[in-house]
Amino acid sequence: MSILIAGDLAPIRRYEKLFSQVDMHFLDEKITKEILNSELFIVNLEAPLSDNVSKTKSAIPSLVASPNVINGLRELGIDICCLGNNHIMDAGSKGLNSTTNILEANSIEHFGAGSNISTSDRLLIKIISGFKVGFYAISNNEFSIGTKELPGANPEDLISWYYNIPKYKKQVDYLLVFYHTGINKSLYPSPNMQRKSRLLIDLGADLVTCQHSHVTGTYENYNGGEIVYGQGDFIFDYGVDIDDFRKYGSFLKVEFKNKLELKRIYFKKDGFKLELLTGNEKNEIEKKIEIESKKITNPEFLDKWYEEYVMSQKKNYINNIISFGNLYFLKILNRLNITKNIFNGSYRKTLFNLTQNDIHRDILKQILNKKSNE
Repeated sequence: MSILIAGDLAPIRRYEKLFSQVDMHFLDEKITKEILNSELFIVNLEAPLSDNVSKTKSAIPSLVASPNVINGLRELGIDICCLGNNHIMDAGSKGLNSTTNILEANSIEHFGAGSNISTSDRLLIKIISGFKVGFYAISNNEFSIGTKELPGANPEDLISWYYNIPKYKKQVDYLLVFYHTGINKSLYPSPNMQRKSRLLIDLGADLVTCQHSHVTGTYENYNGGEIVYGQGDFIFDYGVDIDDFRKYGSFLKVEFKNKLELKRIYFKKDGFKLELLTGNEKNEIEKKIEIESKKITNPEFLDKWYEEYVMSQKKNYINNIISFGNLYFLKILNRLNITKNIFNGSYRKTLFNLTQNDIHRDILKQILNKKSNE
């Protein structure tokens, strides 16, 4: 028997009605068959289930689904939801509580988020094909992460990894890590993301699947472990037509024998319809991802690509910093042609020092976090 892992699931906007009414016509028979044939079906639930309209203040769009979508989640045959992601707190603590209560009332297990770090950091263990399999989630450090006192997703913390990953590995035969991170619309990981994913393998993980980039990314076998740098979305309505980047998604079919065996199953989104890839289209996407995946084993390639990507994003990041998130202020600065002057010289050096130095960065994060909660 095998388990099936899907990427980001956000039953919002137009999908919200379909899920609430249990209208699953958008899934073709081949996908439904893959789900039914799996011992466990796991998804990354990217939107809290809540009627709470008081959404968390953040710099990213909020994703909140009606509690009624549980009808569709149940119909899909979902067994486990990963909640360790950057949107699980979009409806606040009430939204997280509502989500976990609804899932539990419908016999759907969950991991990766909780009332504080002690609960979000827990390992979920299941017996699959006679093996103990552990499920563990890590979220990138955005607005959703929890603390010792506050609810949220399990945050990215390398020191915590050092102690917890080897400890959890001793409790199971196989350790699967759901790592919610990645560059939006990118096939490739950043060099640092690759190093951290490899570190998880070195510490004891057997599989690391990254679920945040919204595209089907590259993969590698490292030190006996499997790393997937992006599964693409499973079901996610952006409110607009999706572009070529988001057209494809993938399932991970995992079997547990004398070793972990991983198979990627690709599908495409044609409007609302999700169709399993077959024939030439299947072969083409598999070949493309295989070719691109070979490139990331070359550090020089990845460094060069990342440098080019960073430069392509330079203007956006500088504008966000200079304008303090205020578009009207940014327009005034650009009209006066003083944006470049503000960001040069001592201001740029001070900003670099505040973010580069661990002591300064920790203090700044603490100040900003307290101000955002006031």
